[in-house]
Amino acid sequence: MSNIITLLNQGVELFKELVGISKNEVDEITGDYDDIQVINRINEALILDSTGITAVLLLRYYTESKLADRTFNWLELLRHPELASQLNLPRKIISLIESPLITEISNQFQKQLSKALSNYGAMERTDIQKLVNDHNKIALLRHDALKSIKNLRIDQFLDGENDPVDTIPIYAKTVHKWWNINTMIEHLVRMPSGVSLNLIREADGYSSYFAFAIRNGSRLFVLSDLKPVASPLLRQLSSQHSLNERMSSNWFPYDLLDFKTTEDGHIYFDSLSQSTTLVARQSAPFPLKKIIELEPQELVWICMMLDLILEKFWRNDYQAEELSYTGEMIQLETILLNTAQAAGLPVPRYKTISLSPITLDKIKSDDQNIKNALGYCQNNQFQWMVDRYSNQCNEESLNLISNTDDVFLIGDNLDLQKLNAAEVKKIGLENLTKSRNRIHQLKATTFGTKEKLDKDRIWLARYNVAQQIQDAAIQEFNKTKIEVFQWFRNRILKNLPTLLTYIGHDNLYRPKKIKHFETVEAPCCDGWIERNSIIYTSFMKTTSRDESKKNRGRGWYGAINVKDKINGEQRCVFTGAKISFMKTFWPVTAQDIALLAGCEISELPDVLQNFYGYKNHSIHNYQRVDPFLNLSDPWNKLNLSIEIGLSKKGLKMASAIKSTEIIQQYLLEADEK
Repeated sequence: MSNIITLLNQGVELFKELVGISKNEVDEITGDYDDIQVINRINEALILDSTGITAVLLLRYYTESKLADRTFNWLELLRHPELASQLNLPRKIISLIESPLITEISNQFQKQLSKALSNYGAMERTDIQKLVNDHNKIALLRHDALKSIKNLRIDQFLDGENDPVDTIPIYAKTVHKWWNINTMIEHLVRMPSGVSLNLIREADGYSSYFAFAIRNGSRLFVLSDLKPVASPLLRQLSSQHSLNERMSSNWFPYDLLDFKTTEDGHIYFDSLSQSTTLVARQSAPFPLKKIIELEPQELVWICMMLDLILEKFWRNDYQAEELSYTGEMIQLETILLNTAQAAGLPVPRYKTISLSPITLDKIKSDDQNIKNALGYCQNNQFQWMVDRYSNQCNEESLNLISNTDDVFLIGDNLDLQKLNAAEVKKIGLENLTKSRNRIHQLKATTFGTKEKLDKDRIWLARYNVAQQIQDAAIQEFNKTKIEVFQWFRNRILKNLPTLLTYIGHDNLYRPKKIKHFETVEAPCCDGWIERNSIIYTSFMKTTSRDESKKNRGRGWYGAINVKDKINGEQRCVFTGAKISFMKTFWPVTAQDIALLAGCEISELPDVLQNFYGYKNHSIHNYQRVDPFLNLSDPWNKLNLSIEIGLSKKGLKMASAIKSTEIIQQYLLEADEK
């Protein structure tokens, strides 16, 4: 092996010289990006395969590819004989990569691969023969297989003793389809020790995945291409992206997913499965395709993977740090153990998952276990909603475990409603997805360690509580918004003399740490302003309703007008004439509302005492975050902006007058007019 590493190091240095990769004085690597990536890939191959064989094969491939791109014509060589000297470096590299040692290694690897493929009868195929003899493509496939054995997800479901050393594992010669992992692993305990390739076909298509099922004695493993996601619902948001990523990382026969592609390259599936039980039981695997019939690169990659699996799980005696379970095993704790015992398979070290039900009090608590499961947390500005509405939540919704196809809704009477696949199809999954009262269950077919499943079910329980809190808040908002709005409008009209003294000020500041608000004159603020210290106001010139409607972001209608319109036209609050200017106050906090209403926060309707028109956080869709942080206060959408129309004369009067008594007099005169 040391001779191979020596040749590899020499070859890498020559390749760097050939393509112009070097280091500057501060050890920064300079050169073409693609060439630097080649060196990184060779170094990665050496880490994945410490023998150096894969790295050497890659070096030969990239060197030949680089040399094949360089051309001279005879006329150039005749007129510029010095060009011939440029061939000295490539000649050295060719001499090295075609050395007897590297050639012998390459030929030996090809013979071993041919032998493995012969077990499937694949070497009788001319396309397989051609691929095996292409050492460059074989080098790339070898590199891909090494990355896959490292990156594929490993779950161990049973633990016990291995088979005797002389046991020869059996390799299944057919790709099988299962509707869920639960029945696959139950079937696996009854099969001889060995490896099989399986497609687990989920209802939505996108979440389907491939898995090598491995049994070595009493140990049961699943090696799958599932990618980790931040939260249980995220797979639905990034399903196509995840599938595309998996297809680009592995050589599983993804065409067996039977998907369709739109003209712009998007993948879609036509149908859902029709299972209605907790987990649809499958009495036997469904054969999809014989491995010998797969595409050449898929077949060769799978043979390489089988050899690496044998190395990892048999020769190196791999064991996971923790056992994995399925969501179904939270309810049916001993189902796999019973199946193994019935099959005569001893599993002395099996532990059930043992997770106790989640309660409403627990899901709302500051328990550290809850916080660890939620991901990103911070002080929640909507805690008042949690306190006000959480007692209306259906506690049964906190421990839902069901099959992939079921959809759950909370009814008007807080009852739990379950729709099966046929009912979902009739209503339309897209319509149900948008429904406010939809809640989500832990899939009985999801799997992972005890810690992972516990975190996911806690997160989902919190999500379901948040959904019900949100729905209850919206219902109260729809029921009482007119009453609350009318209360605020009455307070505004009562406080109008004070509001009119604010018109001459560019901004209204509410100093922190004092109970009573003050107004101060300040230069106009451009752009975004500090919401904690100022009420947002705007002043605009307008000559017509249409112009104002065009230029104002919130629209002409909906704001509170302190002066009744005449023939649909705004009137000046001082003179009763048509307006030329508009002063608007935009309350964004409960403090703003109290100031404009002329009262204390404690005097506001209780639903407005936590008013804050802007969220104080930004959450990316692909983060795991506390679902309570995604609550939305419906009262923040209530348009409590105040519009005060002014004529030219009215503006002069407003700018000159600061006394509320004098303003009262002008208001009386305007009303008389």
